[in-house]
Amino acid sequence: MTAQTANPLEAFRTAIKHRYLIQQLVAKELRSKYRKSTLGLAWLIMNPLLLVGAYTLVFGVLLKVRWGGASSTLEFSLILHAGVMFYMFFYEVVSRSATLIANNQSFVTKMVFPLEVFPWVVVIVAAINFLVTLAVWIGLSWAIRGTFPAGIIWVPVVFIPFALFCAGSCWFLSSLAAYKPDIEHALPVILLMLMYMSPLLFPVEKASDTFRMVIALNPLTWVLESARSALISGQPPSLAYALVAPAIGMAAMWLGYASFIGNKRGFADVF
Repeated sequence: MTAQTANPLEAFRTAIKHRYLIQQLVAKELRSKYRKSTLGLAWLIMNPLLLVGAYTLVFGVLLKVRWGGASSTLEFSLILHAGVMFYMFFYEVVSRSATLIANNQSFVTKMVFPLEVFPWVVVIVAAINFLVTLAVWIGLSWAIRGTFPAGIIWVPVVFIPFALFCAGSCWFLSSLAAYKPDIEHALPVILLMLMYMSPLLFPVEKASDTFRMVIALNPLTWVLESARSALISGQPPSLAYALVAPAIGMAAMWLGYASFIGNKRGFADVF
């Protein structure tokens, strides 16, 4: 491990040092993503609504899945939405990591460029999408329940350690995928398995005892359950989550960043 990555805070120092560059890349990506669409940035709001609407139709209406306390399909949709927005943040960051270096070959082979800023860009763009989706959820909660969700104050306690973990995963997977392109094909399957083996689309109580053990091993389970507890019930995350999750998030971020820095010297030889 190099001296540059010996400090767990080095990833944050990189973000501060290159903050203007990161701002420009984030703005460029948001503009280019929706530039050619008729509705433009409105898709930031429509995408999560359409996704949750589809899941609600399948699981809430057709399969009649219910969480405890969900007295209607709208309540079910609210509970579902509370978990989906956290999963979609995870999905966006991790899925993009597989092609992050390959999609920026010009920066790898033709110039000296701080490649380690790209995962920051991915995480920030995903966080912006998350915040927009959260704002939509707050509006829906107010419309359905008639009250402001007080548990919103606990969202940072759940989200920030989760975001650090996702950032570390992005650094690690993007550097690994540069040498092992098969990861691009394996990740969609892994992400799908993680989704269906988590309490995203159904309550844990509906699963068999054996399957509950599998769900308990899924790293997403802790996040989704804590998020729903905060948003739906207004309860703070458990003390274990508040203490352990930040440590896991920081460790994942540091190790992922260190892996990226250690591997990036060979990126130019791959392409």
